[in-house]
Amino acid sequence: MQKHFLHDKSGNKRQRERIFNLPLVIIVFFAVCCLAYIMPAYLLSPGKSEEFFAFFGFVPVLFLHNHDVMTQISAVSYSFLHGNFAHLGLNMVWFVVFGTPLANRLGGTFFILFWFFTAFIAAMIYCLAHFDSETTLIGASGAISAMMGASARYDFQTIGGSYVPGAILSIKKALLSHSVILVMGSFVTLNFLTAIDQWITGYAGNPAGIAWEAHIGGLLAGFLVIGFFDKWTHNFKT
Repeated sequence: MQKHFLHDKSGNKRQRERIFNLPLVIIVFFAVCCLAYIMPAYLLSPGKSEEFFAFFGFVPVLFLHNHDVMTQISAVSYSFLHGNFAHLGLNMVWFVVFGTPLANRLGGTFFILFWFFTAFIAAMIYCLAHFDSETTLIGASGAISAMMGASARYDFQTIGGSYVPGAILSIKKALLSHSVILVMGSFVTLNFLTAIDQWITGYAGNPAGIAWEAHIGGLLAGFLVIGFFDKWTHNFKT
C-alpha cells in the first residue's frame, strides 16, 4: 500500500487528512460506553447483568442514604451505561457531534472533568425530583445535553472546512441570540412535552422512561459553567 500525498498550489507535498479526525478522548469515551453496553448485554448472565447496573447505575434513594464510595461514584458512572442498542446508538451520535468540537477546544483533561461535573449535576437534578426513587438512572444523555448547552455559548466559525468554536459568548449575549433561544427552547420544550406525556400515560416511574430532568439539568449546567472550563483551559495552556 502506498502513502498518498496531496500537493498545494506551490507544489509542496502535504499529507492526506485523516478520514476519522476524532480527538482521542472522544474515541476512548465512545469505546467505554460501548464496552459498558456489551458486557451486561452479551457477556454476563441475566443475574450478573442486574448486579452490574445496580452497582454502576445511579439510584437516588441509595445515593442519599448510603454513603459508601461506590454509591457516590455512581453519580458519574451511570453516564457510561445504556439499556439497549437504540439508546446507546442515539447518544453516541450526538456525543460525536457535540463532543468533538468541545474536546478539541478544552483538551482531553478538561473535557473529562467537564463530562464528570455535568453528569454529576444532571444526576443531582434528577435526584431532587426523585429523591425517594429506587429506579436506576443510566445513560450519557445528561452529559451530552451539557455539551449542547456549552456549544450554545460559542461563536462558531468555519476554518479549513471545519466548524470550530471561536470566542466564548457571555451568558447575556448568548441569550440574545435567536439561534440559541430556538435550539435551547426547542430542547427544553421537547423534554417538558415528554414529561407531560409520561405523566399522562403513567410512564414516569417506569425504568424505561426518559429522565427529562437530567437532560434539562445537564443542558443548563453546560451552558452556565462552560465559561469557567474554557477559562481554565486557556490559563493552563498559557
